[in-house]
Amino acid sequence: GFEGSMGLYLQGGRLAFFRRHVQRGAEGEPPQVGAWECTGFVTDLSWAEGRRLTPCLAFRDIGAYHLRNTRVGTEPPVSLPDAEMSFKESQWRSLDWDAGEQDAEDMDV
Repeated sequence: GFEGSMGLYLQGGRLAFFRRHVQRGAEGEPPQVGAWECTGFVTDLSWAEGRRLTPCLAFRDIGAYHLRNTRVGTEPPVSLPDAEMSFKESQWRSLDWDAGEQDAEDMDV
């Protein structure tokens, strides 16, 4: 499973996501912290209704998850890629999936 940090950044009505993996070291060794990865701005807020956004995390697999909020701020953890590229249709691919369909595909292998 994923161990690390996740973030979201909202600026000027646009939304971007971040993640940074952490790999546990051997006993007595410090964990290895990866570099921040970023989606760039992936959407505007034209789909939102009202004046409030409520963040919600949804995980693919059933199980215990341990989360904590560590920071709220006005700056992203790393610079974002050029926003113009983020909104070009040719840069996108669908990520719609159904967990049941994915599990069935995994069993066919």
